Amino acid sequence: MITLIGTSTTIIGFGLCGIKNIMEVSHSIDYKELLKLYLQVESNIIMIDELLYSKIKSDIRTNDKIIIQIPDRFKESQENNEIQELVMKTIGTNINI
Repeated sequence: MITLIGTSTTIIGFGLCGIKNIMEVSHSIDYKELLKLYLQVESNIIMIDELLYSKIKSDIRTNDKIIIQIPDRFKESQENNEIQELVMKTIGTNINI
């Protein structure tokens, strides 16, 4: 099972792609609340906005989980190829961005 932790702009697209276990948070979520949410995830694969991940990465042990960081959609357009590759590797299909 895949879990997505992201802001509203991220979860909309991935929800349409079939991701069912979605946790929506705001960009302003504080460190403790985000870490607690992350630790509650039971999935082995976690997709998370890279900006959110950067808040908690120093306290994450990834031995038993695969973490896929989703690039910020406001970065340069070349980043869209990275997102498409992540989606293809994770769920096995393409989406148009």
